[in-house]
Formats: sequence, C-alpha cells, structure tokens
Amino acid sequence: MITTSLDQRTASTAQVVAHYKALQSVERRFRVLKDFLALRPVFHYTEKRVRGHVAVCVLAAVSEAVITIDLKARKLTDPDLEGQHLSARRALRELERIRMVRFLDADGNQRQVITRPSPFQAKILAALCVDTSAWRSRVA
Repeated sequence: MITTSLDQRTASTAQVVAHYKALQSVERRFRVLKDFLALRPVFHYTEKRVRGHVAVCVLAAVSEAVITIDLKARKLTDPDLEGQHLSARRALRELERIRMVRFLDADGNQRQVITRPSPFQAKILAALCVDTSAWRSRVA
C-alpha cells in the first residue's frame, strides 16, 4: 500500500506508483554507491555535509559509469562469468590487490615499490588508459 498527500487531480494512482518506484531506484542506487565506495553508515546534521555526501555519491556514480563504458568498449570479459562484460565493481576489486610500499634501503634511501600487475590486472589498467610505465622500483 502506498499513501500520498496528493489528490487525484494532482497525480493519478499510476503516477504515484511510478514516482514511488523512481524513489526506490534512487535509494537503491545510493546504497549501491555507498557499498561501491565502502562507506559506512553516515548521519549528517548540516546541509553542507549532506550536500558533500551527495556530491561524493554522484562522483562515484559517474566514475562507475565511465569505468563500465571503458571496460565494455575494450570488450573485457569477466573470467569467472563466461561471456559477461567485466563490471566496474569486479575490476576495482581486482585492482585493490595492487599495492605500493615505501621502505628504507640499506643506504638509508627511501624506495618505492609497486606490485607488478597480473596479466588480468594489466588488461584492466590498459582498458582504463592507466599509464603504468612509471611503476618501477625507484628511489623516492
């Protein structure tokens, strides 16, 4: 059951149901985005913070859409799901395994080392046009 303060002249039953479904879709999208960003539940009490939170969610949605478009354009498929395009979420999960470590060598120089991407990670990075040529061990 859906209730509304609108009367029949303002919105028909079909319009109220359509708006309710659209609202559910937006709320579902925000839940997905928060999961995509690994955000914990956040409660904001000022308009500035609410606007900032919404801006981060919108930025995440745009980033996810751009990643998805790039992966589809390169026809990258998920190795675990035959014939299915690689999702942005799966690609980012795969890329999370790449690490950068800084340490001091025997001479006291700070060095930076980045995990060598696996072949699959390299395909993802190439599809997203990420230049990895500078990802070599170097003195920082």
